[in-house]
Amino acid sequence: MSDVRKDQDAPERTCEEVRAEARERLQKRLGAHARPTSGRVHAARARHRAKPSFDGLGGGVRAFVRRFLHDKFFVGVTLLAIAAIVTVVTLAFPSMVSRDDAGLTEEERALQEDIEARVRSNVEGNVFQDDAAAYDAAVLPSDMDPAAARTLREAARSDEDAAFVLLHATDYARYGEYYAQLLELAAEEPTARPFVAQMLQKYPSDASAGLDASDVSEDADTGEGSPAESGDSNGSSRKVPRLYQWDVRWGFQEYSSGPLGVTGCCPTSLCMTYTALTGKTDRSPADLADFAEEHGYVSENEGTFAELLEFAAPELGLTCEILPLRASSISIALRDGAVVICNVGPGEFTEAGHFFVIARENEDGTLAINDPYSTVRSDQAWDSQRIVDQAIGLYAFRAAS
Repeated sequence: MSDVRKDQDAPERTCEEVRAEARERLQKRLGAHARPTSGRVHAARARHRAKPSFDGLGGGVRAFVRRFLHDKFFVGVTLLAIAAIVTVVTLAFPSMVSRDDAGLTEEERALQEDIEARVRSNVEGNVFQDDAAAYDAAVLPSDMDPAAARTLREAARSDEDAAFVLLHATDYARYGEYYAQLLELAAEEPTARPFVAQMLQKYPSDASAGLDASDVSEDADTGEGSPAESGDSNGSSRKVPRLYQWDVRWGFQEYSSGPLGVTGCCPTSLCMTYTALTGKTDRSPADLADFAEEHGYVSENEGTFAELLEFAAPELGLTCEILPLRASSISIALRDGAVVICNVGPGEFTEAGHFFVIARENEDGTLAINDPYSTVRSDQAWDSQRIVDQAIGLYAFRAAS
């Protein structure tokens, strides 16, 4: 039984009276330090601890500025973030950088113009001087072969045509897909440099010169060492002259949407064959290029159709036989007095398609070729199987009886 007993004589009190008495006793116990305990106190403290509101965009900007001005660490992080964003945007969207028609920024164009001005006085005044800094700073296309770029810079120190090409390199950008190819030609083929140097002034041009007696004389360039001759079983022989598509006599003529000096390997090879087999000099590479275009054997952007060779043969007083793609076929045709035109695909000679003349078989069984685009390849002896592995067509020409 509980020890607490209810006083029967005490009057009954309401709940409010009990709470009031309890508060009165608590206030007497705490004295002056007593504080109200309503929810308003907690709300006030919560408001005091809450972070200040930005009051919209304006307040946010003000808060950012205050922190940017007083917090050095925050300043550093912000600047690094901005630099990173600029770098990413520049790399991801290079086209946003203002460039001219040659693909140069304003700074690169100014540098190129300064280089040209520094060296122009040397060349135009016939006082050709070595200006290594200018040559090294000249802007070359990014897709140019690095080895060819180094060769062109080195050649510019001793060759005026190479110097002109190097210092005007960006002007060749007007030739689009042939931009890097022309500069590489100037680097790798010293005898082609006059053609490349004059391209800016002379291309396109309908004026062209024909062959002359020197092209078929005893001193004509028919190969290094012994002449490039094609012999028959009776012991007779004929010289196959070396003609180059980039010869300034015809290289500036437009052909297959480009200069014949770059696109005219097939008509030039056909011209060498015609001249060797007939002894005539009345048709130049430019003439045969016109013939190909007149009869629809030229693609707008892909060069000459190989079918031209069969079609043109009777028009030139020749016969054309398509050979099997075998090394023995070449050997038999050459020993029989034929001149062979080879059409190759991508490989050592080209990235797309190319024509050249197989002029003779050497004593050791290798082949001598007349490549209308390259003196370097023309001076080499080639293994017949090495050529056959890259060939997509072999055409044996003989004089019609």
